[in-house]
Amino acid sequence: MSSSLEQLQYGFDRNSRRTWRQRATTQGWDNAYVYDQLSQVIGDDRGDLNQAHNAIAGIPANGSRWQYDETGNWHGYETLAGGAATLNQARTHDKGNRLMEVSDAAAMRTDRAGRMLETVPGPEGDWSSGYQISWDAWNRITNVATAAGPVAAYAYDGLARRITRYTNMEDVTLHSYYNDDWRPLEERKNSESTAALSYLWGARHRDDLVRRDRAVGGTMLNEGRYVLMDYFSPAAITDESGDVTERYQFSAFGLRTILNSDFTVRSTSECAMEFSFQGQFEDTETGWLNYGYRYYLPGLGRWACKDPIAERGGPNLYATVENDIINEVDFLGKDKVRSDGTLGNAKNRGDVEPRAPQWSDNITPPFGPKNGDKVDNKEWYDRNRGDEIRTAIQQFQIEIDREIKSRCRERPTTVSAPQSRSLLPRNVIEGNYVNGTAWMNVRGIEITWNCEKFSWTAEMYISDGVGFDSDPKKAGWFERNVQEPIWGWLFPARDVERGEWPMNSEGSCY
Repeated sequence: MSSSLEQLQYGFDRNSRRTWRQRATTQGWDNAYVYDQLSQVIGDDRGDLNQAHNAIAGIPANGSRWQYDETGNWHGYETLAGGAATLNQARTHDKGNRLMEVSDAAAMRTDRAGRMLETVPGPEGDWSSGYQISWDAWNRITNVATAAGPVAAYAYDGLARRITRYTNMEDVTLHSYYNDDWRPLEERKNSESTAALSYLWGARHRDDLVRRDRAVGGTMLNEGRYVLMDYFSPAAITDESGDVTERYQFSAFGLRTILNSDFTVRSTSECAMEFSFQGQFEDTETGWLNYGYRYYLPGLGRWACKDPIAERGGPNLYATVENDIINEVDFLGKDKVRSDGTLGNAKNRGDVEPRAPQWSDNITPPFGPKNGDKVDNKEWYDRNRGDEIRTAIQQFQIEIDREIKSRCRERPTTVSAPQSRSLLPRNVIEGNYVNGTAWMNVRGIEITWNCEKFSWTAEMYISDGVGFDSDPKKAGWFERNVQEPIWGWLFPARDVERGEWPMNSEGSCY
């Protein structure tokens, strides 16, 4: 057994963009990346890096090229092998950025809600065929089919996590069970009472899979595999003896190539491993990645439906992390994770990754009114999430302070230190009902800053409900965020000189 199972090195430019990736344990599997002025990747070549590490030496073994329109849609896509074009596509989008046509490929069809109904490529990456998709009212894929018949069927829980997956190729239904971070802990087949797959997660980040166990030829977990990650994506896996059983190579936008331990290409995984690009699971039946709220199609480099947080995730509702997916990671198919660990494209948000209360948290009654009673979970939050709330408040204060100093039209010469009225949030709104069914409990903190010209108050809210009935200004925010608890800061509450707002109504400085 080699002392070095896998060794990866990276180089970055002055904008902290990854420009090269080198696999030091082999030859021919290095990558060189090129970006445009908007940090969109426009080139990805594979081969052996030159001495300067700024390009692939000689003719790359494989390469990809991208061209974008003004809003970040793929206007052109080209793949090369040995310097010769193997695919050269033109793509057509409508004014709403919906993908309408791919040249020399099967038909594309999208509904008015922006959901793909027919999409390419089909099975085995065949551009002459495609998939037909069915959706539920919450923009979740329920069925996938081809011209030959059904492929898969999916069902979800109230938090939008996929809990059952039926595939026709195996004629098996998998039932998934999750932790608080939306990561599967185990999966069971059909009506079996024992796990067919079990997952052990690490501490580096939420997508850090350490080990997967599988039941092969029975109901006992008898096959163990350890995952070697390059922090973002899996690079190789080993068996319980520490021997590499297979490796992975990913294109800039997530197309997976499976390799044997000696770096020769293989067609399928030796252990049916679906853990894939950016730590997400790749459905074998389609090749799509299930991020949580949305499915990502690496062959198209875009999402199958609109962003559930709308323009908060960027102006193009279908593009993935502004076409900088080499350097950015998407969180749950909604928002990108910034380099400082917080969420979002907008630099003025102090979001902290939420941990959604689960049924197992033993809140009584959980998540809603029971027999018309008003629910107050303040005691549960104080007892179970005090540290998280304090962390959220600290991050909130830092972000607000930074924005006042750097983005206001007239920069204040002095900014007083943010002072919270209470360490833990005070009740602001309780027990709002919509049509007698939807319920929410909102608690917030109010923080005041004094500038030389402005005196205003920002408010942070924690929502643990599923509906809203509030001030119209706040309602828009709740409408976009009610699907899970989230921390965020909203609007300035008042200003000394009327008409002189340092921020606009969406919470962004002018």
